[in-house]
Amino acid sequence: MNCCEECGQNLEDVEVKAYEVRQVFDIPPVNLIVTEHQSQIKICPCCGRLNKAEFPESVNSPVQYGPNIVASAIYFKNHHFIPYKRISELFHDVMGIKISSATIIEAERECFLNLEEFENVIREKLLSSPVIHCDETGMKVHGKRHWASCSFY
Repeated sequence: MNCCEECGQNLEDVEVKAYEVRQVFDIPPVNLIVTEHQSQIKICPCCGRLNKAEFPESVNSPVQYGPNIVASAIYFKNHHFIPYKRISELFHDVMGIKISSATIIEAERECFLNLEEFENVIREKLLSSPVIHCDETGMKVHGKRHWASCSFY
């Protein structure tokens, strides 16, 4: 502001009395990060054998989705109950990624397999516990709320 809105007086050298503040919160644009891994291939000059360097253990396909994309897809499906086709649409619309329902289903299956041992440990600990309190559900009986506790002894 250089001039008074009322009389047109020059305000360039006038001391600032106060500031009015406004803030805008936004999400940064989603930018897909592609990491290319290269494996050197060499032929032994002595025996002629073709030798290839190993890729990192987690890089097992020529093209694949990284752990953040896979985790997001599984999160959308299992926490927010979004159908596979809509998750595919979401990834396409927001990130420009064409991820198929089959890819999401396979990622989910692999996740479940990776959690199987943990699930078994938890199950055994629950079964060996003297008391397990699972739920307390409210329900109306003759117009009055009653609570049903599901506990196992």
